[in-house]
Amino acid sequence: MASCAKSLLIPFFPLEAERKEMDNFMIGFVFGVYNLIVFLASPVIGKYMSRIGVKFVYLSGVFVGGCCAILFGALDKGPSGISFTIMSTLVRCVEALGFAAFMTASMTIVSSEFPDHVGSVMAVLKTASGFGSMIGPLLGGLLYDLGGYGLPFYILGVVNLLSMIMIWKHIPEAQVNSTSVESGSIFNLFRSSLVLFSMAVVFLALAELNVIISTIALYLQQFSVNASTVGFMNAISASVYFVVTAIAGYITDVKNQQEALIIFGHFVGFLSWMLNGPSSFLPFIKASLWSFGVGIFLFGVNFGCMQAPVLKCMFNGALKLGYKKNTDTCALISGLFNSAFALGGFVGPIAGTAMIQEYGFANSYTVIALINLFMFIFSSGFFFLQYRTSRKTKEGTGIQSEQ
Repeated sequence: MASCAKSLLIPFFPLEAERKEMDNFMIGFVFGVYNLIVFLASPVIGKYMSRIGVKFVYLSGVFVGGCCAILFGALDKGPSGISFTIMSTLVRCVEALGFAAFMTASMTIVSSEFPDHVGSVMAVLKTASGFGSMIGPLLGGLLYDLGGYGLPFYILGVVNLLSMIMIWKHIPEAQVNSTSVESGSIFNLFRSSLVLFSMAVVFLALAELNVIISTIALYLQQFSVNASTVGFMNAISASVYFVVTAIAGYITDVKNQQEALIIFGHFVGFLSWMLNGPSSFLPFIKASLWSFGVGIFLFGVNFGCMQAPVLKCMFNGALKLGYKKNTDTCALISGLFNSAFALGGFVGPIAGTAMIQEYGFANSYTVIALINLFMFIFSSGFFFLQYRTSRKTKEGTGIQSEQ
């Protein structure tokens, strides 16, 4: 529900904000600043969670998110212009602090409860979170058409608060232990090329998602659709994402093929963005709800391949540096993952709206497609080199043991 509240405003806020005299750049900033705060707060929360208490952080995050959702629903009753812009930004910033606490704590809890099945449990968690984020626009559009601007925020805010009261007795208090590496040394993780590459993949995935989030309502205006249709388009990718993430979690844990999933995901992302525009390199495809629907379907596949596999890669990178499989490592990785996740969410809507305003949808989406093509080629080479290095290390160890 917390993730659903985060994306609830996608189908209608840009249009309402325009009526409140907010320009396109600031609309993108209101979307993006949420993720900037999550980017800054998540590593800090992960570092100090052992002192604060995992359960307390989780419940506090849900509470803050619920209250801020209700406050955001009342903003349309305030003045237009700079006042509306400032209040929207401030409420989103505080709500983002709650979301950072909730997500970092929830990832820490599930990964510490199931340390040997990180891929599967993270797939379940990120499926629930991602599905909430992507189904939010559908609910938001339906509730907006039904009762206006405030109704979606009021309902989701109240549901969040009620859920906190209902589940607080059932959330385990994870015990955080110190790692074999110096406690709190989150920057040691940057010594791993696998961790750094995984963060880049997460960053790109979230940047792309938030380009869609912040521009889909404006893009679909050319087809004269209502808010419910905008939400339905988001629901297409959400449904695909839900299925693909579960499959990717299974493949990651059971087959240990997280590298192949990441490579495949980038290729599908290339196809998705070529259709979303559609690209000028595809003159035989005209812009239509059909072409965008297929593109958004493929984007759900792309995004589903970038959750559990990337987390598994980050954990593998940490283990190679000497970190142990315990709750403290889970907290550090969770904070770092959410930080990269959120940085992409910050850059995506700002860069996306600015680029589209300057160059249009087709050209901007083509650039994103080409970035995915580059990442497909680069990730293939990167994982091949990782495989060769690992194989040589094992062969060297085998020779030494024989001697």
